[in-house]
Order: sequence, then C-alpha cells, then structure tokens
Amino acid sequence: MIKHIQHAFKQDGQIKNFSLFHNPSQGGMDDTFESAIDRKGGPTKVAAHLSQILRNTHETGQEVKWVAHSQGGLIIKSAVEHHNQAYGTPLDSQAIQFNGGANNIAQTEIIMQKAGIKVLGYNNNPNDIVPMVIGRNTRNPVRIAACVVALPLVLWGPSHLSPHTLPYTGTGLWRDWKFWNFKRAKI
Repeated sequence: MIKHIQHAFKQDGQIKNFSLFHNPSQGGMDDTFESAIDRKGGPTKVAAHLSQILRNTHETGQEVKWVAHSQGGLIIKSAVEHHNQAYGTPLDSQAIQFNGGANNIAQTEIIMQKAGIKVLGYNNNPNDIVPMVIGRNTRNPVRIAACVVALPLVLWGPSHLSPHTLPYTGTGLWRDWKFWNFKRAKI
C-alpha cells in the first residue's frame, strides 16, 4: 500500500505518516460475497465501520487524503453511500484517490459529490480486470479481452508484472515486460 500512497501523493513531497484501514482477505468466495453486498449498496460491517471513521475524521476538522485500492474502492464507495443515506452531512474535509478500484467510476462520482468529497483521480491500468471488468468501467470488447489475457498475472504473477498489484504508471503493461522488448536483428 505504501507504493500506492507514494505514487498518489508524490507531488506532496515526503510522506511523514499514514494510517492503514485494511480489510483482510477471507478468500476468493468470501471476498466476492462481501464485494457484492457493497456493490449493491451494502453496507458490509467493514464499510459501516469505515463510514464511522470518515464521519469522526471529518468532525475533527482535519483534512485527510485517502487512497483506496482494489476492493477498498467498493468499500469506501459503500461507506460514503451509507453516510449519505444515514446522515446526509458533508464530508468535505476529505479527498480520495482510487487505484485499481473495483468500484464503478460513474456511480462513485455521484456518491462522492453528494458527500462533498473531492475525488483526486482514478489510477486504473487499462489491462486490469478489477477496475475494468469487475468495476464495470469498460464495455469495450478489446479492452475486456486484454484484461482476460492479463488475468493470470493478477492471480499468479509476480507483483511487478501484475496490472493490478502496484500503481499504474501509465507506461502500459505490455511495454513493461522486458521479454517483449526484442531488439531488431540487423540483416
């Protein structure tokens, strides 16, 4: 997660401290079930807990920047949606950067805008199945096919080759693979 924080806030200079709100994986099936609840409006226990943290943080008046990665994108979307429905008060002292989030961008924008939360951006690798397919952020069949081809790297590949694990740097998954960069033989 530190790589995501460093990438998201590199313009802010050195990061002196951060807090981690972590939702440990319970395995593929349980995580999928939990994600389905948050996708449909939830909230799950973890999203309700995060909703309370968002509200408490806002009440201190302290400005906080969040980075949400993977399922965290769904969790924070669900947490803010829960806050909007239960309290309807602003959370405008907070800002969020989404990296490889399983949340849908169009839905997230509406929910964050209603809460007054500034969205700093969406850093999604175009070959990452999590934001593109699971988050339903593309309908492009070529993009979906690229995500499916890259899926083994998400599931079993080393983190530096996975289009999901580390922050997307904008260079593109395929160009990052050293073994794809063949030098042309001179004839």
